[in-house]
Amino acid sequence: MRGLEVKIWGTRGSLAAPYEDRMEFGGNTSCVSVQWDKETVIFDCGTGLHGLGEELLRLQEREVHIFVGHVHLDHICALPFFPLLFERDRKIHIYGQPEGDPTFRETIGRIIGPPFWPITMDQVSAEIIWHDLKPDMDVELSGGVVVKTAR
Repeated sequence: MRGLEVKIWGTRGSLAAPYEDRMEFGGNTSCVSVQWDKETVIFDCGTGLHGLGEELLRLQEREVHIFVGHVHLDHICALPFFPLLFERDRKIHIYGQPEGDPTFRETIGRIIGPPFWPITMDQVSAEIIWHDLKPDMDVELSGGVVVKTAR
């Protein structure tokens, strides 16, 4: 695909290591962006998400898709710090696999909200569209791009 850009914002597992001697391989926890045409897809919301969000604000990105591999804290810890959440004219699609009975949205709501965080995802300014994923599912995005899920 022409114009496809992949950027790694963080590769660390469990704990960010933002030390100069570790930056070659990404000092932040898991976060990767893929951009083409006017589409932005984000994989995981580790600590690298904040820097990515700042760049997306500068680019005036209006709509993004976020895929969360699983809900370990190192994969979602920067979600409440994502700057686009606090912009009224933004649309954010968040995709993830439910953990048992609750929906993916409910699972995130147990972590991002009181008593662990002062606001809930329902209180952010952006429009959030939640998508529950299943293993072996295809998610079609613009430009004929398909994200394939796996267990």
